[in-house]
Amino acid sequence: MSNVRLHFLDDLRSWPKCGRLNIEQQFVVNLVLISVNVEFPELHVHLEGTLEPDLYVKLALKHAASSSAAHSDCDLASSDGPESKRAPAAEESQSIDPISESEMSSKYRSLSNLRDFLELYYANMRVLQEEDDFFQLTWAYMERANANHIVHVEPFFDPSAHTSRGVPFAHIIKGISRALLFAEEKYGMTSCLCMCFVRDHPDALTEALRVLQLSLPYRHLITSVGLDSDEINHPPADFALVFAEARKYGYRCVGHGGHDGPAEPYVSQLISALGVERIDHGVTSVASEELMAYLKQYQLPLTVCPVSNVKIGPFESLAKHPLKHMLEDGLCVCVNSDDPAYLGAYVNDVLCSCVISMGLTRRQLCQLLANSFRASFLPSSMKQRWLHKLQTITEEKDL
Repeated sequence: MSNVRLHFLDDLRSWPKCGRLNIEQQFVVNLVLISVNVEFPELHVHLEGTLEPDLYVKLALKHAASSSAAHSDCDLASSDGPESKRAPAAEESQSIDPISESEMSSKYRSLSNLRDFLELYYANMRVLQEEDDFFQLTWAYMERANANHIVHVEPFFDPSAHTSRGVPFAHIIKGISRALLFAEEKYGMTSCLCMCFVRDHPDALTEALRVLQLSLPYRHLITSVGLDSDEINHPPADFALVFAEARKYGYRCVGHGGHDGPAEPYVSQLISALGVERIDHGVTSVASEELMAYLKQYQLPLTVCPVSNVKIGPFESLAKHPLKHMLEDGLCVCVNSDDPAYLGAYVNDVLCSCVISMGLTRRQLCQLLANSFRASFLPSSMKQRWLHKLQTITEEKDL
């Protein structure tokens, strides 16, 4: 992952010593200069999707130990008096199977479709139980993002996947926001947190409305609401009520659609029924000329995740992915990682892979990075400052 990529970059930097670069090598080196030195945001990354195998094992062992200690305490209490009426803590009510880091890594690498991914994704959340777990998860991503020159993030989190297991909403939001604040203090990174409603959750609308109410005391820590998970048979219109309610409280609105489901209704209803300001994925929109024309006319941003669309989505390869076509058609598309730990590629890796596989031009790559700023929820003044800096750097490097 990150270490492998850095070794790859070292190899690229050694090319000039081996003789004159060919055109392809020159282009990849220019890409490296951008991905390493140019600062840009990431707008589509699920914090739970950044759970690396080593952190999973670390948290699993911690909770296994605390659960054993809790059960021992219960045994001692029952031997001395009446049966304890203490309710089990969240970590005591969840079974976490012991597994090695290498075994979990193997599970990650074997993922090849969305259903299998979601099954493992939600199962692994069992190790996220305490405030500090969410802090460690978020902080690990922020450190990696900072190392990759990400200056602004707008990450997703799925509260109902945790509250349904007995984890208090306060544990989730306090752990995440503490890490985001720490990253701002230490690295100057900014963030806008997005709370997602899980569309395939049992009784999803009722659960979404409940989570919305739970979020209100922490409204100052959350910028937007979104809609995620398996879109098939869960169209956006089913969630019009909760999005309308969220908008009343000042939340901005985004939504997943068109990862593998058809543009109608999974993308079109994000616009017509939910009124989103940004579409997450949206790649199946290319099948609808009318929708493509709308997206171009109104410059409605799409946070595209090409590696995700290939590894657990409908496309056979990056070469056949429509990102370049969408960019050439004038859509406001940007590149993101989605669930980088599970998919094996963080956003810099995705950018490198797209340039090489799709044959993106230098201008197109710069456009993708600029679109990320334009699509963000940063204040206009900050957007313009970053866009000016990006333009200055790319002009200096003749990219």
